[in-house]
Amino acid sequence: MAQFIHLFDERDLASIRKVGIKAVKYPRVGEKRIYLFPQTENFVVNHQWMRELKRYNGASMLAARVRIPDATMVSIGRFNQEH
Repeated sequence: MAQFIHLFDERDLASIRKVGIKAVKYPRVGEKRIYLFPQTENFVVNHQWMRELKRYNGASMLAARVRIPDATMVSIGRFNQEH
């Protein structure tokens, strides 16, 4: 089972605890997506993404570990490019 990290704004914590992480429809791609980062053994690599987003966004960010079964189909690609 693959493990990923999902970053979210601290203000969304209550909603995520209540109903879970929900896919959001992105107008540019026309479908619902959840952006995740693969969890690695390297602490620096895992948390560098959060530091960069926090620096860009300025919001308090939290991380949730997400496990996806191996049989689940996923799209892979860079955040701002075709998947």
